[in-house]
Amino acid sequence: MTNAVQVRNVAKRFRVFANPMDRVLEYFDPFRREYGKDFWALEDVTFDVPAGRTIGILGRNGSGKSTLLQMVCGVLQPTRGEIDVDGRIAALLELGAGFCPDLTGRENAEFFCLQNGLTKAETAARLDEIGEFADVGEFFDRPMRTYSSGMFVRVAFAASIHVDPDILVVDEALSVGDARFQHKCFQRVQQLRDAGKTIIVVTHDLTAVVRHCDHAVLLERGRVVDSGEPREVVSVYHELLATGRSDRTLTQRSQPRQDEAPPPPPAKVATGTADVPFEGRTDAVARFAECPQYHSGELRFGDGRAEFVEFAVLADGEPLSSSVPCGATVEILARVYFHDAVEHAVFGFGFFTTDGVLVYGTNTAKSHELVDHVVPGESVVVRFRVTAPLQAGAYFLNLGCNQATPDGPVALDRRHSVLQVEFESAAEFDGLVDLASEFNTVRPQTGLARSA
Repeated sequence: MTNAVQVRNVAKRFRVFANPMDRVLEYFDPFRREYGKDFWALEDVTFDVPAGRTIGILGRNGSGKSTLLQMVCGVLQPTRGEIDVDGRIAALLELGAGFCPDLTGRENAEFFCLQNGLTKAETAARLDEIGEFADVGEFFDRPMRTYSSGMFVRVAFAASIHVDPDILVVDEALSVGDARFQHKCFQRVQQLRDAGKTIIVVTHDLTAVVRHCDHAVLLERGRVVDSGEPREVVSVYHELLATGRSDRTLTQRSQPRQDEAPPPPPAKVATGTADVPFEGRTDAVARFAECPQYHSGELRFGDGRAEFVEFAVLADGEPLSSSVPCGATVEILARVYFHDAVEHAVFGFGFFTTDGVLVYGTNTAKSHELVDHVVPGESVVVRFRVTAPLQAGAYFLNLGCNQATPDGPVALDRRHSVLQVEFESAAEFDGLVDLASEFNTVRPQTGLARSA
């Protein structure tokens, strides 16, 4: 497979000054004194984008995503390293980039098409299609300075996808449009994918990355910290957001600690009741790795002050053996062992599809049930009970234990995709969830005499 884009050991340095005058002084200083300092936005970035693939670039603000895309598009030149691009590239780098607000939407679209290599005849033939896709009505022939931000991005995106690019680069622009326009854009992106186009996208919509991308790259402080299958990279990004690191220190230890004594019976119950049927269900309790539903590819992270050590999954009151019937009552019980004292512990879980779509998730904080003053050596048993009218197929289960703080949650032990649960469904319906719909039909009476 040939590569549409190759990035090799790319680094980008910017010269930063405290004020504009320092830039002038440094330029004209006869003694070559420095008035600013170097800032490396990117360092040693290497990855490939195979032709016909869709790649998502992830990272926190300031990680170098936009700088990278600008160099891929030729707007900026790397300080060192090489970027090779094979094919016509169309870029929507930021809202309004390359568009003159004093020109109309039609005039800007025409200029954009000509700038990207289309002939005048090809451009004229596509202007009406661009206006129709943008759906801004009569504003298409009005100056773009009169547009709202959503209208601006509609025209910009419509022009970008109608120049027949080999490579489409989109940087956060789709987040500005409304839900209806975003849906239209993703449909168009899927059409481009089906046509074998190469797409590079920067977005904070992690679900979109998992569903629409073939590959993902995670940047942090200008460096690539992870690259690979989108769902796994998104999980590492969650770890980065929750802990500030992505070294997977806890992920490497997916097994419970074997050098410690078994945790004592629970002294607190996170559900607010005292009848959690965990102690009496030895037939259902298991260490995670001993369970047939355990997913060895789980991502685990947290600061290690608490950890999930054993669990039980029940379907209609019985231990989970194979698949779960659609509409069954599913109970998830887990014992969390605390190695250190924790204030305001929060427990949560979520069901995800195999392509990363959240079906349902909740936590004890949402029901105002924090567990306070947990001491070292103590265990907490948490139970979640849900009715799951899910479509047949495989689903992943996430479990999490956080500490609630004024600055936001702190991850103690987060286990993403720790279990894979199969659901079976006898009912026929489309979608993910059976909403138990009811309908009837009424046929009009027939055989009535027709008036002459």
